Amino acid sequence: MRKYIFMAAMLAASTAFVGCSNDESENPKDSKTPISFNITNHSGTRATPTTSSNYLSRVSDFQVWGYFASGATGAGVTAGARYIGSSDTNGATINGDGSGNWSYATASEMAFWPPTTAPLNFQAITPASDASITSISNTLSNGLAHVVANVTIPTANSAQRDIMFATTPGVTKSTSSGKVNLAFKHALAQILFNAKTANSAITAEISEITLCNILNTGQVGFLAAGDAAGVVNLGFSTSTSTVASYSVGLASDKAVTSTAKSMTASDGALILLPQTTTAWSTSSSITTANTNQQTYIKVGCKVYDNGVTLVDGYIYIPFKADWVQGKKYTYTLVFGSGSGGYDENGNPQIVPISFSISSADWTAVDGGSINA
Repeated sequence: MRKYIFMAAMLAASTAFVGCSNDESENPKDSKTPISFNITNHSGTRATPTTSSNYLSRVSDFQVWGYFASGATGAGVTAGARYIGSSDTNGATINGDGSGNWSYATASEMAFWPPTTAPLNFQAITPASDASITSISNTLSNGLAHVVANVTIPTANSAQRDIMFATTPGVTKSTSSGKVNLAFKHALAQILFNAKTANSAITAEISEITLCNILNTGQVGFLAAGDAAGVVNLGFSTSTSTVASYSVGLASDKAVTSTAKSMTASDGALILLPQTTTAWSTSSSITTANTNQQTYIKVGCKVYDNGVTLVDGYIYIPFKADWVQGKKYTYTLVFGSGSGGYDENGNPQIVPISFSISSADWTAVDGGSINA
């Protein structure tokens, strides 16, 4: 029986989220109508997948900017001028109550629809602020603010945030019934792990799954200029100067059998920067891989074959990330099939027993006569 460890990657479609509707009521003492918002995707706290069943309790706030569209005209209207937000890097903060109701964080931030049909272009980021968002930059082009967040992803799983952006161009009070629909899109990638063994004779226990030498600093948001209609695409730019290691939050049941199951706790997924990396070359050591920023998976485990211990410690698996925004990647560790488990010097941890055989031609021999 060949005994070794390999890792297979399986790309899953990004989770779709269902939004809620909410109304900011008009001020009965004022003829002006407040600009209110309807959210169709949300960020989650911690590295927890946000779903249609939990987003209302997880969304907290967002920042939003509004600019007059390119070519907008009317009394008091300046095409491309900011209408919502105190500055190009500080939008109006909108808070959620966990039940689908939204309100301006302060009365001074409240914005009303202008007394003109000039369209507004909106952009937003959620969360409104977070330790992982080190700064926000903004470039105005074609009457659309290009909101970009400079981010550093924290190593603590519990501190990672699902950063999202939304853009809605060309909105007027009459076309939106006074409400701006913001469809948020994920700016990062989500990473989970499953595990199984190749057959029932092999069992394993996992104590750690860590992705090593992952790029942790970059920009996400609307990096490129939009067109004249205010349409702009979400993008990212990742710095290659700094890396970090990220450990998956493991499920409570860490035993591995021939039936595949999730090794990721419900709040244990990693939410990381989109990126493409270079896998560790096993012709060199892990020390060299760290120097060259080559990526690998460090797995703390015990592996058994019919009760005989094959591994009790760490194995290192070459790993190439190729992540894009808004996707959820599920990787499955398969113990006892393929190749990929090495020690820190690039030597296979489990060497399969192999055989070399040869054969000779039959040689004719006269057995003599047998009397019957």
